[in-house]
Amino acid sequence: MIVRKMAKIINLFNCILIIIIITSSNLKSEEFNSWLNEFKATAISKGISKKTVNDVMADAKFLEKVIYYDNKQPEFFEKTNVYISKRASRKAAKIAKIKFIQNKKIFLKVENRNSMFSRNISKNILNFPIAHAQGNYFTNQDSLERLEDNDQIIFKYCSEKGITNVKHNPNGSLKNIAGITNKERNVLGMMPHPERAISENMNSDGNLFFEGLKELL
Repeated sequence: MIVRKMAKIINLFNCILIIIIITSSNLKSEEFNSWLNEFKATAISKGISKKTVNDVMADAKFLEKVIYYDNKQPEFFEKTNVYISKRASRKAAKIAKIKFIQNKKIFLKVENRNSMFSRNISKNILNFPIAHAQGNYFTNQDSLERLEDNDQIIFKYCSEKGITNVKHNPNGSLKNIAGITNKERNVLGMMPHPERAISENMNSDGNLFFEGLKELL
C-alpha cells in the first residue's frame, strides 16, 4: 500500500512540477524551494514517511536552464486558445484515440530477473503504456553485446503471450528492448511508464512493479 501511494505521489509530483514550469516562466529558485517544502509536507500528511519523502526528493532542484530552453516550446509563447486549437482538432483527437487504444495493448516481457527491479515481479508479462512519440532504444553492436553478455536487458516489448518480434515492437526499438540496467544492475532505464498503470479500475500492472521494489525502501 505504501509503495502504491508513493508511486502516485511521485506521479503527482511530476505533473505538478510540469504545471509550475508551464505557468511560470519567471519562477525563482526561492519559490521552487518553498513549493517543494509544501509538497513534501503534503506527501507526509498522506502517510508517506519523512525519510522516504526526503530520499525520493533528494535530487529535486531548481534548474534555470531547463526553464530557459523550455520557453522555446509553443506551450509557453502561444495563447492558450491558439495552442489548443492547433492540437485538439477532430483529426488530432482521432489520432490520439487510436494511440490511446494502441498504448493499452503494449506488453512487456520480464526478460531476466537478475536485478532488484525485476526479481520480485509476480508476472512474466506486464501491460505498461508508452508515451514517447517516435523515441526508441538503439546502440552500437559492441554495446548491445555487452548488454546481452552481462544480462542487463530486463524488459522487452512482446505480444500478450510473450512473443518478441518485429510485429510486437511498437517503436522500432533495437531487439525489442524496453528496459535495461547498468552493469551493477542497480540503475534501471526504461521507456514504458509503470506509474501510468496503477489504476485499480483499469490496468494495475504498475502496482506489481512498485510492489516489487519494497526491499529498496
